[in-house]
Amino acid sequence: MEQTPRLEGHIRSRVQFLAEQDGPPERILKGEFAKVLSRSSHVQKAYLAVVRYGVAGGYDVALCLQSATGPDERLIKKLSSVFAGLFGGAQHLDILFLQGPQDHAVSRVCRPFYLAGVH
Repeated sequence: MEQTPRLEGHIRSRVQFLAEQDGPPERILKGEFAKVLSRSSHVQKAYLAVVRYGVAGGYDVALCLQSATGPDERLIKKLSSVFAGLFGGAQHLDILFLQGPQDHAVSRVCRPFYLAGVH
């Protein structure tokens, strides 16, 4: 039986954006995510970032989306399928839907791998 990947969609206000998550496997993941996002009319930008929630705790990797409509369950499921196909069901990746100044905060430490309308 195939394990469901741990890909979670969140709206978080207390998040620190620390760096871009990048390397050969991440570039493949970003390319596959970009294909899915290019078919979504409401996502303007996407980042793959190292984040920390709150002031204490460990680090996580998050797919950060700037979206005109906020969380989209169908999109989360499509992205989840891509992630599971590349990294398996035991790996973990959060999805953050950016709010307010979060887009500016993440763009200071990470460049977007997806921009709507740019191919």
